[in-house]
Amino acid sequence: MTSKSRFYLFDIMRTYAVLLIIWYHGHETIFQTQDFNFTVDDNFSALLLPLCRLFCLSGIAAITISAFLIGFTQKHLPRRIIIYSAVGMLLVGFTQGGFFQSYFLEWDVYQFIFFSFITLVPISRSKTLMKIGLGIGTLTMFFNWWEISALQELPLLLQHVLIGVCDHVRAGWPLLPWLGLIWMYYGFGFYSKEKIDYLPRWNKIEWFFWVPLGLWCAQYIGAYYNVKFNSEFYCYIFRQGMEIFWGNWFWLTLFLRLAFLDSVNNYLAQIKFVRWLSRLHWNQHFGRVYLIQFFWLALFGTLAPYIRQHPRLFDFYLIAVVLMAELSSRLWTFGCRFKLLLPNKS
Repeated sequence: MTSKSRFYLFDIMRTYAVLLIIWYHGHETIFQTQDFNFTVDDNFSALLLPLCRLFCLSGIAAITISAFLIGFTQKHLPRRIIIYSAVGMLLVGFTQGGFFQSYFLEWDVYQFIFFSFITLVPISRSKTLMKIGLGIGTLTMFFNWWEISALQELPLLLQHVLIGVCDHVRAGWPLLPWLGLIWMYYGFGFYSKEKIDYLPRWNKIEWFFWVPLGLWCAQYIGAYYNVKFNSEFYCYIFRQGMEIFWGNWFWLTLFLRLAFLDSVNNYLAQIKFVRWLSRLHWNQHFGRVYLIQFFWLALFGTLAPYIRQHPRLFDFYLIAVVLMAELSSRLWTFGCRFKLLLPNKS
């Protein structure tokens, strides 16, 4: 096993997160702040609702897994991550104001991604800063920052960026404490690369770490289940107590550990469906496809009034977004390769 190996469990986790992300983004685009109260009789996507409730941290999970893998596989932060994030900020601003009808700028997911990965640039170039970032990031994740009165007295914009503002429609993606999670798992990825010789095998000592923690965290399974998919969504998921967060996040971290085991990877490699999932651009080029999906969400979202009248069409809307984002990325790759094959003009 090397840092360039394909870890199939990572791809399964990311695919699961992507399904939930697309479901929520689609609901937000079509139904806006209206709570999702459909059943399978209305559309089959309602089958995803229990999964969305069980782990509604899929957005931050996908970004964190990406940060972990970048730390694990790359010597320095790839420039394309910063470019995708910057383009994403512009594209989301146009699509949220109506499909290129107006421009709407606010602090949202791509602003969070851009700022988070910009801060990783100096961290990635210094082992000293890596250790400091890992330490500060870990410490940050054990405080309920939104309860600090000094932060609550800041100007509205700073509150929104730092801790979120719950009496507004959008209170998502605050830097505190979630920037710390990105630093933390980027550092974990970097130091996992240095321990690559030990990770493919399960050490008996690990039972004494994972089992007690798992038993403690089991009490928090389903703590997010009562989330409402409306204007209260962001405040609900980003403002749970940190013990509730870690009680649920533990399971993702356990899966990250299991992904490195040769026994797990070799077993999954024998399953054709898993290999197919791994080859999807949603896994091979996640940053790019995640960016592209906003374009198709907004473009097909122009049909929102009609879809709201015929909820069954919401299924086809989600499928179309997933497929077109995948196909667009593949065309992007084909175009780049075709350009390389063209003879240079003298």
